Amino acid sequence: MPSRMKIKRLERYHSTEEGEHTELDSPLKEQLSDPKARQDWAQSQRFAAVILRAASRNLAVPVKAWLIELTGKLGCAADVEADLLGYLFRIGDATAGKYLSSELLDRKDDCGGQVLRSLHAVRYSDELLPFVSQALKSPNPITVTHPALFLGEHGSPSSQDLLWQRLESLWTAWHDRASELQIATMNFSAGANPAQQANQLEQALASPPAHAKNWKLSPAEIDRLRSGCLTDACREVADGHRVLNL
Repeated sequence: MPSRMKIKRLERYHSTEEGEHTELDSPLKEQLSDPKARQDWAQSQRFAAVILRAASRNLAVPVKAWLIELTGKLGCAADVEADLLGYLFRIGDATAGKYLSSELLDRKDDCGGQVLRSLHAVRYSDELLPFVSQALKSPNPITVTHPALFLGEHGSPSSQDLLWQRLESLWTAWHDRASELQIATMNFSAGANPAQQANQLEQALASPPAHAKNWKLSPAEIDRLRSGCLTDACREVADGHRVLNL
């Protein structure tokens, strides 16, 4: 049976309750071994979505092989990677955090951030938080943007200290070059220059403390945020006039 028809037959599991459907082991394993099923972008997305919701833990080895294949290629298949990572977290695979950390810390582009945004949409779990928190330490400003916003959505009050530390580190590094940040336009691409990246990162780091879902700043903390800001855009975030979303 052609790959496209096989995937169509599996699609009814998109809306099924998340769990271990061992009856799918054979057809899913067959699809995982078929390069054509992985090469077509639309098919691979549908296939990965079924894996996320319905694949059993018996498929962990070929799923990880596919994930390694994707991360070794140029470009970014963020939605597919997020589904495969979501599956690994669902079955409690011990390597899931390692793969997520690798995406968030090792990439020279914003693919890790895109994967995190997709994970936020398709399968959030508290298990992600330690690895996202670690990603705040990445030297890549584009990478840090999405973890910061993710913590604003899902982090606990204890996340504040990590965000403040990263924000104050940025302020220290750019204190004498604040005028460069002020005139830098916001640019979310990996090709942005350092000032553009820092401008974006300042707003992304300021947004969670000012607008987080699970904590609120005191008036004194808002003053601390506003007075530390190096750009008008950051001050608009502190004042509640601008919000960055994941």
